Amino acid sequence: MADLTAATLARIPEAIDAIPAVVETASPLTVTIDGATHAALSWMGVWQHAATDRVLVIRSRGRVVIVGSLATRPTSAIVGSTGSGRATVTDDGGRTISGLPYVGTAPGNGTRVGIVWGQDGGYISGVLSATVGGVPGTVATVDPDPPELPGSSESGTSIAPAVASATARSGAWRTDGTTPPRYAMQGHWTSGSTADNSGFWFYGHGLVVAGATASGVGSIRLKRDSATGMSTAANIYLARHGAHTKPGSPPALIGSAVLIGSLRYGQTGTFALPAGFAQDLLDGTAGGVAISYAGTTHYAALTGPSVDPSAALISLPYTREA
Repeated sequence: MADLTAATLARIPEAIDAIPAVVETASPLTVTIDGATHAALSWMGVWQHAATDRVLVIRSRGRVVIVGSLATRPTSAIVGSTGSGRATVTDDGGRTISGLPYVGTAPGNGTRVGIVWGQDGGYISGVLSATVGGVPGTVATVDPDPPELPGSSESGTSIAPAVASATARSGAWRTDGTTPPRYAMQGHWTSGSTADNSGFWFYGHGLVVAGATASGVGSIRLKRDSATGMSTAANIYLARHGAHTKPGSPPALIGSAVLIGSLRYGQTGTFALPAGFAQDLLDGTAGGVAISYAGTTHYAALTGPSVDPSAALISLPYTREA
């Protein structure tokens, strides 16, 4: 899978220099640094490392830890065909990938879908946009007199974990938990309750890049608590909100919450952000993201920064004129 598109990076602490390395073996996980092989750990959740992948590592308490991958995997693609719970898609580089599983209604041919990569390979996490202009393989009309391109531009990725989390219960901040809050929660736990929870993550201005234009949908890393909520997999519903830091009362959601995928007890996953989220986070229209589901079916708790330093880590690819 090394020739696919969309490299993924985990959060790299600013005060720590990352070291380039190459994955030697995936199981057990080992890396080669300057010709020497070392046992390694990964801070990249369920990202599936493969032999020969280029990665970034740090040394932490005598251990070698992978904090980012320069190996490439597509985070979105266009559906060509579906059948029996699986789809064939084409990524932006023109590569066809067959047999990607999906859950629920089959995505329509020609729609752009998000792809999540984990220990078992990739799966379709949801539809990112409606039918695009033509299905894979069609020829686009070329403007014979296109506008002039800008003189120069730069590309980059804005990466930041949440700096704080909180949960609102039926419109007010929950005060019955720990300080600082350990989790962000969605849904409620008993059918006799109407106390719906919505979990919030705040990023300060760590994701804002002045003048930037999103060059992809971006991604978010989420980890579910191992004992709170439904014992089966819970769907995760993500929304935007406008607060950069925790306000006195819960902020209003921007638009409706969107299904991005599901997590089991204790599972970590990296999910494609819904369309429009990346640009709103880059320009500051959205200050953070929230999980919100009214009901008992998908009650779940996801870790906050007091539990996991890389909680709700967001990566936003962008370009801007230099």
